[in-house]
Amino acid sequence: MRRGGMEIGSHSMTHANLTAIPPHELNRELGESKKLLEDRLGVRVKFLSLPGGYHGPAVTAAAIEAGYEAICGSVFGYNRYGGDR
Repeated sequence: MRRGGMEIGSHSMTHANLTAIPPHELNRELGESKKLLEDRLGVRVKFLSLPGGYHGPAVTAAAIEAGYEAICGSVFGYNRYGGDR
């Protein structure tokens, strides 16, 4: 898929509801998934797709800490220029 031009993003390690787990597990879910993909594919993983679309301030903070550039959720609509990535 990557060789075909598709962007590869993370979806966490275990597909957990990221808003319902302790901070140390949240950091592991996001950080280990990103690192595993980057190590195996040899590319930088920039995007996180939220399992189940569950999201909150702790998830945003953990994603930033892990080095993601943007979070993809499941709220229908369009992002606007300058919107919260």
